[in-house]
Amino acid sequence: FEPETGKVLWKTKTAGSVTGLFFMNGVVYLIGGDGNLYAVDGKQGTIIWKMRSPDDDGRSRSFFTGKVVGANGKIYARSFLNLYCYKAAR
Repeated sequence: FEPETGKVLWKTKTAGSVTGLFFMNGVVYLIGGDGNLYAVDGKQGTIIWKMRSPDDDGRSRSFFTGKVVGANGKIYARSFLNLYCYKAAR
């Protein structure tokens, strides 16, 4: 939103609540209520990519949870079973 006026600049739908927003290089990273990891363009609000946890084999339902963090062109997210490192979208 625009701080001076409170005007909403963009919004993006995700399933359920959102946790642990992380912003780096113009991209907002978040974990949606659906357990997916999202990369969202910070200017447009468009989803660059979203992914399920590699641990989710349909039986274990181990999805991403908690906060997303990052540094040096990499982002980090955890599931119930593992910690993952991904190349940042930008």
